[in-house]
Order: sequence, then structure tokens, then C-alpha cells
Amino acid sequence: MLWALVLLALSVFWYKANYRGYFSFFDDSKEWLQMDKAIHSFTAFQMSRFFIQILIWQGVEEEQAKRIGVWSGVFFVSPIEILDGVSQGYGFSWFDILANVAGSAFLWIQFKLFGLVKFMPKFSFSPSDFSSMRKEMLGSSFISQLFKDFNGQTYWICFSPNELLRKPIFPSWLNIAIGYGGENLLGGHDNVWKQEGKDFDLSHLQRYRQFYLSLDINFQGLSDDQQWKKWLKLALSCVKFPFPSIVYSTGKGLYINWLSF
Repeated sequence: MLWALVLLALSVFWYKANYRGYFSFFDDSKEWLQMDKAIHSFTAFQMSRFFIQILIWQGVEEEQAKRIGVWSGVFFVSPIEILDGVSQGYGFSWFDILANVAGSAFLWIQFKLFGLVKFMPKFSFSPSDFSSMRKEMLGSSFISQLFKDFNGQTYWICFSPNELLRKPIFPSWLNIAIGYGGENLLGGHDNVWKQEGKDFDLSHLQRYRQFYLSLDINFQGLSDDQQWKKWLKLALSCVKFPFPSIVYSTGKGLYINWLSF
């Protein structure tokens, strides 16, 4: 019921102005340096994990909760593609569906191999200067930028270094984080667009990928003796904690970022 209301709100406030009136397909596999696929996989993974945890809290047996919940993330996020399919400027994307499946499958594979999550996808965001250049595409407020400005987003895989070394050398709360991001992204394919009859050409800005090596805090060890603490721990486990990082950029080369969000 809640998700039906979310879809209704999206159809009214997000997609209504772009309603096409017919259904279409769209190949977006080469857009945004695949940053949009990262958010699809991340969202499906975490929604599946949330569903499983909620089922367990409701008294469902753990293995059954995993079987039911792990693919719920796919079914939760994929209906958005229907709205894309009937919207101008968008279209139903099989690559988005594939990214959704990959995210939930990554969770399922870890359950099958390890019985628990050892490699946790996480998200971080820092507002970029690019949103002011193209607000209608990248967002005009912090909340809209959080979802739409790929320049400010980074997606991470976090894991314990003790898992690699197979020895408890490092503190249990310390994780290694490997991240991926993009920069100079003002459009899906390029930095040329038309708005209100004016032509904009920022093709001199090189679009490039960025890869990060950093540290993170594992919040799974937090006390969860109260319900609000359980929800807090669940929420914090999705977010990358700011730390310095080593960055390799296809545009800038190798450098150190003293605080990566």
C-alpha cells in the first residue's frame, strides 16, 4: 500500500509534466558513465536487505525471510520503469531492470556463500557545483540533487580488512571502502543541451570516471537493544562515513582527497 502511494506521488509530481501517452523502450546503457546503474543496484540491494530485516523483526524464520525478502528489492524498485516507459525523455530500460536484479543477486550470492553480508554497498554524497549550471537536470534543491546529480554521488563496496587477511589485526569497526564516481556530467551522453531556446555547449569539460580507495566505519556492532537503535543501525549501514581516500581519475590521474564523502 505504501509503495502504491509512492508510485502515485511520483506519477503526479515527477512524471506528470513528461507524460507521453504511449509506452516506449530506451537504451540508456551508455549514459552517465553508468552511474545511474550503480544507484539501481545499490537501491535494490539495500531494499532487499531492509525487507529481510523487517521480516525477521516480525518473527519470520530467518531463511524464509531471506528467500522472500531478497527479491523484494527488485519488485520494489522496478515498477518505476513503467513510469519511465510512458514519459517523454525517458523510456523503459531493460538495463535498469538488469541492474536491479544484479543488486539483489549480489545480496543473495553472499547469503549462499557466507551466510551473511561481508561486502556492503554504501552511498555518499557531496553537493557539486554542476547542479547550478543545469538545475532542471541535476536538481535545484539538496534533496533533488541527492537523487539526480551524479557528480556528487559515490558508490562504495565496504568490507573488513580482517576478511582479506583472515586474521583479527584491525579493529572490528574499521572497513576498507572501494568507490566509484563520475565527474563533469551535465547530460546523459554529453555536455551539450538546449534550454528555453538557448544552446549550451560545455563539451570542453572532459567527462571522466573516478575510483576511490578509502576507509569506513562498520556500524553493525552498535547496540540494538531498542527498536529505534535497530532502525538507526540499519540506516547507518547504507552510508559511507567520510574519510581521506586515494583517488584514480581518468581525467586527473592519481591524487589524494583528504576527505571523501
